[in-house]
Amino acid sequence: MPVYDCERYVADAIDSVLSQTFRDFEFIIVDDGSTDGTGAIVDKYQAIDPRVTILHKPNGGIVSALNAGLELCKGEYIARMDGDDICAPNRFAVQIDYLDAHQKCVCVGGNFRSIDEAGEQHEIFRYSRNKRTSFETFPVRVALTCHPLATFRRSALLATKYRNTFPHAEDYDLFLRIADFGQVDNPDEMLFYYRGHAGSVSRRNVELQETEATYAELAALLAHRGHPDLVDATMDFDAARRRIDQVFPPATTAAYVRFRVWRRLVGIDPTLASQLRRSVLLSAFSLSPANLFSRDYLNLRIRILGRFVLNEIEALRNSRNPPSRGTEARA
Repeated sequence: MPVYDCERYVADAIDSVLSQTFRDFEFIIVDDGSTDGTGAIVDKYQAIDPRVTILHKPNGGIVSALNAGLELCKGEYIARMDGDDICAPNRFAVQIDYLDAHQKCVCVGGNFRSIDEAGEQHEIFRYSRNKRTSFETFPVRVALTCHPLATFRRSALLATKYRNTFPHAEDYDLFLRIADFGQVDNPDEMLFYYRGHAGSVSRRNVELQETEATYAELAALLAHRGHPDLVDATMDFDAARRRIDQVFPPATTAAYVRFRVWRRLVGIDPTLASQLRRSVLLSAFSLSPANLFSRDYLNLRIRILGRFVLNEIEALRNSRNPPSRGTEARA
């Protein structure tokens, strides 16, 4: 569990881990140079529970903290956690039983419920869209789970590790690459409470995250198409972007980024999403020669138009039957 300046929530997060019905684990907490009271709070837990190990390090960002924590892990399975979320008491028990019973699975998640800063519960999310990662088409069909809910086989996670090439999409990049080792599954169990913060999402943040996620996806796709050495962990994002743009058409990439940003904003900021709607829809009708004869662009057109149709159907359904708080959502 990497932590940075989360003194308001970190005790609840730690308590939820130490209260698991499955008891035999080590708990590695990496304090990534916190400037508030987080460090003192986590130190108190190390003094009262022998399962807790604290690593204090200078601030280096999420990827640095995650990989530093991995170096200390000794268990067969490695569970992720964040300092402001809450685990259900049976999280570890369910996930460990699942990994024991499904040898082809290298990462297991589950269902989770969003909570706000006050702890009030909202929607339930189920990662049910893609059961398996497939690189047979573009956009890639990616099997995901909520990152701080994920529990991995240690062998697969250490073989993959996090890389700083995509620092705002390090989890998406990891899920793309760990698919080479096995499945990412989500049993239908409510195991986690994911905390959202007011003001934590802006259009700039969304654009940055979705741009890096797009290039992480393209790096994985191109590796499966015979370009395995385009990107490595020593590259920064700008260098990786330049390498990928030399192989994959930048116009297609730009259209995909625009679509991803719009799709994300639809659920969190409809006003911003409406500002992008027309440009996203027009990109599905591009008549440039490069796009007309591109199979990748054709697949992207289909994805864009399909999402517009689904959104219109959902809007019509909601206008007739407004959803109540706590309605199931699908991630």
